[in-house]
Amino acid sequence: FLRGDQYAIALALLEEGRVVLGVLACPNLSLNIIGRHDQLPLENEVGCLFSASIGSGTEMQPLDIPGAKK
Repeated sequence: FLRGDQYAIALALLEEGRVVLGVLACPNLSLNIIGRHDQLPLENEVGCLFSASIGSGTEMQPLDIPGAKK
């Protein structure tokens, strides 16, 4: 991550030995490059967060929060 390359932070919540929640943060992977052919992020993009939980499905959202300090 020191060079600005791709990396991920993965967390899981276990209940009685079973995974019930998973979260994957990809700070350098923009939602806009998913599915694009050139695979180059646009300027000022922050990254994305993937989450999944039993009974609730999956979600993908940007890490950029309007008004947050960078």
